[in-house]
Amino acid sequence: MSAQGTRAFLLYFGKFKPDSGGFDGKFKTYLPKAVPIATKHACGYASVQPLQDAYGEQKAHDFAALYSYPNKVSFDGWLEDYKNSELPELRHQLLDGTVTSFYSMAGEDVDYDALTHYVATNKKFASAEAKEDFLTNYASKIHDIVSQFDGHVIKGGPFTPEQREGFHQENADDIQLTILIGFPSADKRQAFHDAQVENGMADCRERTLVGPLYYMDALPKDHPAFVSGCPFERKTML
Repeated sequence: MSAQGTRAFLLYFGKFKPDSGGFDGKFKTYLPKAVPIATKHACGYASVQPLQDAYGEQKAHDFAALYSYPNKVSFDGWLEDYKNSELPELRHQLLDGTVTSFYSMAGEDVDYDALTHYVATNKKFASAEAKEDFLTNYASKIHDIVSQFDGHVIKGGPFTPEQREGFHQENADDIQLTILIGFPSADKRQAFHDAQVENGMADCRERTLVGPLYYMDALPKDHPAFVSGCPFERKTML
């Protein structure tokens, strides 16, 4: 893959520590400090949101963030500046969480700005047998059903060492499967979910995988983490 032309993403799921103060504590100071670093490297916050009201399976987190980068060069520059800032220490003081980052597998012809509603998950296979069940009865069908509802699979399938190489991960050694799917509307995403329930794919996912799954939505322009002028500026919030 070309570092110049392949989109990259970072997915974060976090849970506030008991003495953190949650969203009303020091976390309020985090996003205003993070936005300038994102802007410098043309990094877009595709989504930053609380999860208490989000649809989810096996919920285990309070907060999720999805970062979008135009290429690996942008990602590397952002990561260096982020690590040299006070933000990692602040985040670790307030939250326990998991970071996965990866190239998009959806291609460069996708209008990423039009993808405003996501399904995101980090999971483990319940067993070796469950992995085969999942690959046969879910993974083999996912691209076709996503395309029926104008969605795109940004990341799907086993999260291999080769896919992790050169990217940043935290507390992700036991994650075997990362999925990130984008849709152009909440209705399209819901139709995707309903179709999985009807055809048995949802049952397959639930019996073969262990770990959280969440719905995440793009940022509205009045959100404090919205980065105006970046390549991922959201034109709609459906």
